[in-house]
Amino acid sequence: MATEIPILIVSRNTPAVGTPSNATSDDVYTLVDNDGNVVVLVTNPTGEVYNVSVTTTATIAGMGLGPTVIVIPANKQVWIGPWPPVLYNDAEGDVTITDSEGFLQFSGLRF
Repeated sequence: MATEIPILIVSRNTPAVGTPSNATSDDVYTLVDNDGNVVVLVTNPTGEVYNVSVTTTATIAGMGLGPTVIVIPANKQVWIGPWPPVLYNDAEGDVTITDSEGFLQFSGLRF
């Protein structure tokens, strides 16, 4: 079962305070109810380089596009996204993000 990525909602009238965190050892995460206005902060607290794969659901002439793969450097934080719904959302409106080893942490901001 995938772990839901915690999201802070940000607007002119409601600035985000703090940073949500998600420190689990899972390797599959779900960005729930993606509207294309979410970016995800990926934190790599380790001394190793890891990959994150974002599942695409769109097809061209019946062929899948394949996942978007992003390299997360050792001991760094990387913002990824936003994820256009037409390319990344599954039937429930969610995006699946896979951590290659299960050591990364995920949080997000919705604008």
